[in-house]
Amino acid sequence: MKKMSTIRTASEGSAGLAVFHSPRLRQTRHRSALSGILATLLLWQERAAQRRALRALDPHELADIGVTRAAALSEAEKPFWRP
Repeated sequence: MKKMSTIRTASEGSAGLAVFHSPRLRQTRHRSALSGILATLLLWQERAAQRRALRALDPHELADIGVTRAAALSEAEKPFWRP
């Protein structure tokens, strides 16, 4: 059986791993995670607004865009987090 090697930390002299402990990199990762969360929330908000608008269209407006009332209601009933 092969013995697993341990990963050394930057404080143990491994210069290659020092990057993972960099405050700037941590800040960048946090910023990236926060921007991803914000983008998702904005997408959900837009999707909910579009579905409300779709539900409010009258039969003539639905015909103009080529959508049946049943299809519009089916889409409008989806929760905002589902594509």
